Amino acid sequence: MLRVFAYQLELFWLALSFFSRLPIPNNTPYCSERMNRSGRYFSLVGLLLGAICGAIYSVLILILPNEVSIALTMVASLLLTGAFHEDGLTDMADGLGGGMTAERRLSLLN
Repeated sequence: MLRVFAYQLELFWLALSFFSRLPIPNNTPYCSERMNRSGRYFSLVGLLLGAICGAIYSVLILILPNEVSIALTMVASLLLTGAFHEDGLTDMADGLGGGMTAERRLSLLN
């Protein structure tokens, strides 16, 4: 039972390392099969990262104006995730507008 829990925890750490820049234990083994299996924890990682950003905003709004709190929370989110989603958005924009042929669009997305 403890071994199953340890394995699931390793999968969670892998999912967390994929979507964030938060440190994970150094002894977490990586392989593509484990990374594929860690997908079951993607929603939980998203919830955790969203809760962290929500907590940051909740503290900032107590001491700063709303606009400043939002901007600083966005900066914290960028630092927390390594701009993961923003990078995907720019890749999509490059793919849609940067290539005149289908092959060129696909090469921009890779």
